[in-house]
Amino acid sequence: MSGKVAISLPEHLLAWVEQARGTTSRSAFFAELVRAAQAEQYRRGYREQPDTGEEYVEPLALEALNLDPYGPADDPSGV
Repeated sequence: MSGKVAISLPEHLLAWVEQARGTTSRSAFFAELVRAAQAEQYRRGYREQPDTGEEYVEPLALEALNLDPYGPADDPSGV
């Protein structure tokens, strides 16, 4: 799914966009800028609040407790 966005830029910024995008379409150029900004926001958030491992302990422990060491709870007689 996609949507349209209309923006107005000062002439000097539009000139920079036109030069920087080369043969890439404006849509693809701005989409890549947004993806890059999202990635940078994620990296910044991770640097500010990195995973400690603790957030995985409880879900993994619960998953391990739910494992059946003998396989599916089928009838052991095989019938």
